[in-house]
Amino acid sequence: ADGKHSKVAQLAGAAERRQVAARTFAFYAYWDGLPVKGGEIYSDTGSAASAWPTNDGLTMTYVAGPIANFEAIRRDPTAHLIAALEKAGSLGERARGAVQVGRTRGTSDLPNLLRAGHGPGWALAGDAGLVMDPITGLGIGHALRDAELLAAAVLNGLGGTSDLASALARYEKQRNRETKPAFNWTLDVAALRGVNEVEEELFSTIGADEAETSQFFGMLTGVVPMRSFFSPAHLIRLIGAKNFLRLARARSR
Repeated sequence: ADGKHSKVAQLAGAAERRQVAARTFAFYAYWDGLPVKGGEIYSDTGSAASAWPTNDGLTMTYVAGPIANFEAIRRDPTAHLIAALEKAGSLGERARGAVQVGRTRGTSDLPNLLRAGHGPGWALAGDAGLVMDPITGLGIGHALRDAELLAAAVLNGLGGTSDLASALARYEKQRNRETKPAFNWTLDVAALRGVNEVEEELFSTIGADEAETSQFFGMLTGVVPMRSFFSPAHLIRLIGAKNFLRLARARSR
């Protein structure tokens, strides 16, 4: 678990199962006096922004943009961050009334990469084996999931009901199966295409219902399975059959 530029993976020659070039850059900053009731997420064509309460009463803001714009924007990242927040509801206004704590930080080093999960004498967890654009915030949940799956596989392989190679193979297979919908969704969100009318209604419905909001953030943290949250039955219950069909047709295009 030595990060997205894993030395273990490099030395072991871990195969890359899937790789997609970075689609976004990201900048973030912390603020004192920027009020939020909970997590806030905003999406527009060519940009995305969010705000999250953190420790010590601070609020973290995150903005993303197309990777092609990074070199121009990095010259004044704070100005870009503020401009992006201005397009995100009232976040810009609240940021102007707050005090930034520390400097604006950012990166374009946001690969989308799935590596082999194991080999003779080694195994990978966390970003070492799976890293995705942070725009969906799924990385921490995946890292905790994979650590738990890998620990169970090692225990079974060293003293349980299976040999180690078979146990590790099952670990990688389960990781890949559970990751596929999240990987695809993350790539779609990172395209920064904004949301259509039906998607806007869907997320407005989620945001207006405390239980659904909890389920959505549970999905982002890995507690709620993504296949379950985005299942046809659940989406139809949220936005109706007609809008679900419209959404399905738009997604297929």
